Amino acid sequence: MPKIPLISKQHIIKKFHSIYIQIIHGLLHLILRRYYPRKNTLQT
Repeated sequence: MPKIPLISKQHIIKKFHSIYIQIIHGLLHLILRRYYPRKNTLQT
């Protein structure tokens, strides 16, 4: 059985990390939009 190289493992971790960050960013966006009035537009 061939060993799994470290590069592929890091690639999978990076993929999951980016998805995780996207989910967190979306949730934060929804929370900020709910709790702050629309006139307070936050700069990204």
